Amino acid sequence: MGGMGKTALAQLVYNDEAVKANFDNKIWVCVSEVFDRSRVAKAIIMGLAKPDHASASALNLDSFTLQSLLERICEDIKGKKVFLVLDDVWTDDSESWESFNQAFKPAAPGSRILVTTRKDIVVKTMKSFRVFALEQLSEDVCWKILSQEAFVGRGDGQCKNLEDIGKNIAKKCSGLPLAAKTLGSMLRSKKTREEWTNILNSEIWKLNLEAVFAALLLSYFDLPSAVRRCFLYCSTFPKGVEIEGDVLIYQWMAQGYLNSSQNPEMEITGVEYFECLAARSFFQDLEQMKMVASGHVRFMTWYLTLLVSLWEMNLW
Repeated sequence: MGGMGKTALAQLVYNDEAVKANFDNKIWVCVSEVFDRSRVAKAIIMGLAKPDHASASALNLDSFTLQSLLERICEDIKGKKVFLVLDDVWTDDSESWESFNQAFKPAAPGSRILVTTRKDIVVKTMKSFRVFALEQLSEDVCWKILSQEAFVGRGDGQCKNLEDIGKNIAKKCSGLPLAAKTLGSMLRSKKTREEWTNILNSEIWKLNLEAVFAALLLSYFDLPSAVRRCFLYCSTFPKGVEIEGDVLIYQWMAQGYLNSSQNPEMEITGVEYFECLAARSFFQDLEQMKMVASGHVRFMTWYLTLLVSLWEMNLW
């Protein structure tokens, strides 16, 4: 099930200082639903070269065959203690993974591969020796996550006034932390009981969507129209692609989405829009770079961009 916190938990492990100290290289690859072996192999090679930025930027892997890429992994990984995260794995084709298993054999003892997936068959296919199955959260824990996001900067009296409605909203999260966090971020700007009640009684809950999609859809329609337009532009990127924040903003500028004739003002507006979307959980795996962050488009929010595009065109 999406929104359980698999990627978030993997990120905590990946960014832990003890993990960083224990491995020569850390590599994060978002695999996603369509398993492109060449893309995954290239991402691993780039990750192995990352500590040497000059080497990474000089790599030109476009002309490499899959076999050449796998041989390059064998060569680059030899003797290195590596921690590889394969995030959001869907394919259960054992033959597709066997070539990667062979490529990783020259790695140093103690190397580890962490896989996140929502499919039990993937666990069996990848012959995992230790499995951590995440369970849905209780309503109380969902409320705690939601309230921590929603009540930032509020006084005790205000919080108490909204608590009963908020707990009923938390029940709609179906135990999914992403749904609770997304709703909490949206409710932060809602000051009155009437506004909170409108969220609780929204018609979107009747659409028979997974709780996390319903939460993201509610959050989407709560965005200013200019920010919604910028979000929908992200559907032009493949699922799981890494987006440089500043590059994305320049593309918004080129499309005329930032409503200003002055470039510095447009860039400031773009940063605000990006941060707004990140705060609403539309981006993941944020890493501070230059003036803004980079991030990955979540699988669920990539799908959401298509869903709301159809909605906006009255096709869904």
